Amino acid sequence: MTCHVILTAGHRNTTGGGTPGEFERTPRFARAYADVLRKAGCTVHYLQETTVSPGGMPDFYPGPLDQVAKQVVTIAKSLPDARVVMLDLHIEDGAAPRGCFAIVPDDPHVPSGSSDPAADSWRNNAESRALAVRVSSAIAGAAGFVVRNATEPGVMSERETSVGGKGSRLAMFRHTASLRDRMPRLIIEHGNIDKDRTIIDAPETPARCARAVADVLAASAHPVPLVT
Repeated sequence: MTCHVILTAGHRNTTGGGTPGEFERTPRFARAYADVLRKAGCTVHYLQETTVSPGGMPDFYPGPLDQVAKQVVTIAKSLPDARVVMLDLHIEDGAAPRGCFAIVPDDPHVPSGSSDPAADSWRNNAESRALAVRVSSAIAGAAGFVVRNATEPGVMSERETSVGGKGSRLAMFRHTASLRDRMPRLIIEHGNIDKDRTIIDAPETPARCARAVADVLAASAHPVPLVT
């Protein structure tokens, strides 16, 4: 499988945030993804793999989320002729329903249903949406999660996130919008930290999720069909 995957471990940067307990868990998933995807033949760029906090904490980017997103852009632009996929790995808040899903770019500043070909919208991110469906289903089947029914089963529009619902963009999507046509971008939520904790904390879960995603990427070696 020939592809480049840019990985980030959610909230492992100086601006923090996220679900309580998420910060401690996302490196387990990121390192499993990096290991499994490399064994599957992908070139993996895990942003927090070689960076540490000022206090020496590993798997930590010493800068705000905006800088993490800009690093994703820098890496992708250094690979102009390569197939590139961005995966930002997270765990959902305990107050939400259980299950796994993936968030796809959908700029809340753009009128819903806009046909503007330049917009980073739901309509114009068909490849990310199709990949999100496959990834969510594969992770659920491999690790024992249910598929969360969001905007669609397994897929949530950026507009429906807590940030997007307030009319703002997720930083990871805002900074990578210029790469929409050549890099599918997903924020993967690996279950609900309270309701799915037994699955999330099982030692085998990160590798099972990673193998499922590796299989999806291998099957998607050609452009993902348009979803309308």
